[in-house]
Amino acid sequence: MTYVKVIAMRSVHLAVVLLGVSFLVYLLLDLLPGDTAEVLVASSANPSPGAVEEIRKQLGLDQPFMLRYVQWLGNAITGDLGVSFRTGQAVTDAIAERLPVTIQLLIMAEVISLAVAVPLAVAAAKRRDQAFDKVVAVFTFTLQSIPNFVVSLVLIVIFAVTLNWLPAIGFTPFGEDPLGNIRSLLIPSIALASGLVPLYMRVLRNEMIRTLQEDYILVARAVGLPQRTVLFRYALKPSLPTLVTVVGINIGTLIGGTLLIELISGLPGIGTLIYSGINNRDYVLVQGLILFIACAYVLTNFIVDMIYPLLDPRVRV
Repeated sequence: MTYVKVIAMRSVHLAVVLLGVSFLVYLLLDLLPGDTAEVLVASSANPSPGAVEEIRKQLGLDQPFMLRYVQWLGNAITGDLGVSFRTGQAVTDAIAERLPVTIQLLIMAEVISLAVAVPLAVAAAKRRDQAFDKVVAVFTFTLQSIPNFVVSLVLIVIFAVTLNWLPAIGFTPFGEDPLGNIRSLLIPSIALASGLVPLYMRVLRNEMIRTLQEDYILVARAVGLPQRTVLFRYALKPSLPTLVTVVGINIGTLIGGTLLIELISGLPGIGTLIYSGINNRDYVLVQGLILFIACAYVLTNFIVDMIYPLLDPRVRV
């Protein structure tokens, strides 16, 4: 099967999955206990006598479920996720304001985690069952057992409070101060990466050990190729597809994990926006954010699926 046919087939699957995701997002929020209009009016300072009916009509809650879903889906496809009931801001505008901070945080966390995990995995696979491999295993198991928000608090105490090298909270835009921007995201990025390093390291180590037992690796060693060439040229590349898949799957987990980290570090990202929406019972905002995150997760995995055949042409068959 050609690569173009692979893309076409998986694009159809993507459209079906996105449709199912949008339906589930709308259905789950619709099934929440209590009347949304009454909840919103109850939390208002001075509600008018007909406020409940007015809000119900404004949100379309007086219409049948499927009609509301079709209208909402049609608006969502055009980029209209509604307007926040609390702030009056369009949900897409709120996401656009906060998204760059979260994306930068995710990218820095992934770069840090891969920069640590890949060399450790290669070195551990090369020294399988030796002292170095066992020390790395203990280190990664210990790191994985510590929640990332605890790591964040420990890093703040060490590098912000004690050493005063990095800011404890707050965000500096890149346009104002590039170095300050990196410094403001360093602690939360390392905290997020701390949960990824053990996973990435173990996955790649196991794949490398399996690859290093292949016949062509034994031939490469027998003809006298340098150990570095065998490891990085002939063993690492065939071992990467599994790691790429795990990285893609973890993007969704990372987006959820940013909520606590952004709150602790005072970052104006998607995580704090979700917290604000839930705290203020902003039904429209939360609905739009969940749909956005779900679609981002599905699209990320689609991109990973497209990269996979490039790394291993056998999966096109």
